[in-house]
Amino acid sequence: MSILNNFFKKEAPLLGLQGLGGGLGFLAGGADGTVYAIDLDGNDSIEYPGPGDGISGDFTMECFFYMDSGASGYQRIFSSKEGTYSDEQTIIRRHENGNIQFYAGNSSPADHMGGAITADTWHHAAIVRSSGTISYYYDGSRLSTDSYSTSFDLTKLVVGGGYGSENFNGDVHGARFTLGQALYSGASYTVPTSIITTTSQGATASNVKVLAGTTDTVNENAGTLGNGTSSGDPALITDATVFS
Repeated sequence: MSILNNFFKKEAPLLGLQGLGGGLGFLAGGADGTVYAIDLDGNDSIEYPGPGDGISGDFTMECFFYMDSGASGYQRIFSSKEGTYSDEQTIIRRHENGNIQFYAGNSSPADHMGGAITADTWHHAAIVRSSGTISYYYDGSRLSTDSYSTSFDLTKLVVGGGYGSENFNGDVHGARFTLGQALYSGASYTVPTSIITTTSQGATASNVKVLAGTTDTVNENAGTLGNGTSSGDPALITDATVFS
């Protein structure tokens, strides 16, 4: 993508849209007021340590994402990675038809699909398990639910990739996995209007295992587990227009 496209569609000057018209995004960014995101070109990903095998109970897996207009095929935005395809079924991704698609669980979980993803626009997606019921949310609206109390294997979480060549072409902010808490509930919720942190939306900091795309280092994990390992050349975006 061109530098101009990057600047005008994804970024705003520090004292421009993000500062004056972007609401809380400017105030709640980094120490210098910056809102960060990870830029992925369809050949990149960042792999983070996950919370482990046999995960039971409540959790929230979420992210903001911006899909480039040239995106095609299946593309994993935020996904588990367990070494075999049948175990890699906790996924937020773009379906090949252009719609948002969710899976949650280990082998053969239900497939939940929403409407078309609008390119060149920031969206919020979340998978939430609460008392054995999994809800799938897109831009604040619940698409569907599952009854699924079986434990999950989540030894690795990947931003921008996962199985095979399903790499994402776009940007990601606030890819967060919170263990032990269902941060969203009901038929709808208000999409966050400021940077995702370890305590926003009522999260307890010690429960946030992965939080990516919110700091000035592209592969840094602001959660409790280790930093990520990059594949390809994911880049850092500063002053991302997530909240403008």
